[in-house]
Amino acid sequence: VTNTHISASSYYRIALPTVLPKVDRIIYTDVDVINFKDLTEMYNLELKDNIYLKGILDKIVLLSELRQFGVNSTKYFNAGIILINLKSMRINGVENRIRNFIYTHYLEHHDQTAMNAICYNNWEILPLKYAVICLSEYWHLVEFYRNQDKQYMYNERELKQGFYDSTLLHYAGMLKPWEKQYFNKKKKGEYWWYYAKISGYYDEILNHYGFDKTEVDSLIKSIPSNGGLIKN
Repeated sequence: VTNTHISASSYYRIALPTVLPKVDRIIYTDVDVINFKDLTEMYNLELKDNIYLKGILDKIVLLSELRQFGVNSTKYFNAGIILINLKSMRINGVENRIRNFIYTHYLEHHDQTAMNAICYNNWEILPLKYAVICLSEYWHLVEFYRNQDKQYMYNERELKQGFYDSTLLHYAGMLKPWEKQYFNKKKKGEYWWYYAKISGYYDEILNHYGFDKTEVDSLIKSIPSNGGLIKN
């Protein structure tokens, strides 16, 4: 199952245990993710033998799809940024189990739901200081997680660290910072454009998406003088 937002390539992460047979662990991110800090600490987090991955919590409403399939889970991870225990997945045949689930179910939320269904009892929560879903205001993040099961709730310190000082920022959702509809939404798009400007492809990106350099440069200048999320 695909749509205009999720292409077939989204499913490729499922094959990582086979594609990388000599790799025991890996940090996987979607392409709509920007990185502010070194990933070594995140990469070296403890992964027990029975833990297939670590990921951040997603919307609690997504649990309803799992329960339709008889999966009695109380937490649901976003698969856009995950630390994966490839060794454990290989040992326990997780890749084939996820594939079989996909082949036998209609998945409204695609491979992410299949991964949650198979790994529901074998994943741990990744602290928001390592990864966070992009939201425009801090209180939006608080609301996003308000109805989580109490045993999995992020506390205030974790929420603030995620919003103001996270390592990875995921522009999850239909609209992306390089799209016109997103541009004036004030959802941290300035950081994506900051990195676009220093990538060596800035003019090409501007032309491809039909942006004026002046308006984008103005957006980039809105980044606080101390760097904001960018740590020099």
